[in-house]
Amino acid sequence: QNIEERLLTRGDMQQFLETVLAAVRDHMQSPSTFVAALDGDSLSLIVMAGNRKLIDQQDLTEALKKAEHASDDDRQEFLWGDFWILPLRQRRRSDMDRDEIPALLGLLGVARQPDQSLEIDGDQHNALWLLADRAAFALEDRQLQQRVFRSLEDLQPQMDMLQRLRAVGRYDSRTNLLAEDI
Repeated sequence: QNIEERLLTRGDMQQFLETVLAAVRDHMQSPSTFVAALDGDSLSLIVMAGNRKLIDQQDLTEALKKAEHASDDDRQEFLWGDFWILPLRQRRRSDMDRDEIPALLGLLGVARQPDQSLEIDGDQHNALWLLADRAAFALEDRQLQQRVFRSLEDLQPQMDMLQRLRAVGRYDSRTNLLAEDI
């Protein structure tokens, strides 16, 4: 019954990620940024900010392949065309092996200006990864909520049956509960 109060709606998540992307664009002076979520084996563009043409021209499949092979230890972004790509991963859990790389949730893409260095300096690097952590937190919550909804959908037929049995039991319980077509 409390689930409604605790849900992060699609609109809430989008608004939060738009705020994160606005901060990224401002901090990096980027013409375009995006967050893409990993759904199964494919990436879905969730939110973008800035020049959409820069993003529309790109094929995220190649960036996904690079991100899947990137190490989580050094929190290292990589170049993909004119974008810096930051793999967004789940937070480390206490039950994880030290060598286990947390699951990939998606990508944060930041278009760089033509005159910008290929490397991101220390202060910018730390601030950018802090913002990437915020985006990863939203994607992790999105994934958790999707699992909850799938579980609720799986429970629906059982709940319907229990409701019918409960309603039937209010009347002639012995006869009705033994009926096979409830």
